[in-house]
Amino acid sequence: MKLWLFKGKEDLPEDDNPWQPGWDEDHGFVVRAEDEEIATTYIRQESAYYGWKYEKYYTVEELLPAGDPGIIV
Repeated sequence: MKLWLFKGKEDLPEDDNPWQPGWDEDHGFVVRAEDEEIATTYIRQESAYYGWKYEKYYTVEELLPAGDPGIIV
């Protein structure tokens, strides 16, 4: 199993940014799944928010053991 970090993109234009004004949305998830496709399916089942329905609104990366210490989400 792998861990996947999903975050809403921050560099979207004002007229096409589902993460604004910034309340009542899930802005990030860490998901345990075998691959990115399965992890994305879990996100879309968990959150009805449309920002997670379209790849243009979020980023996803595999979380690896190496990295800077700190809060992830």
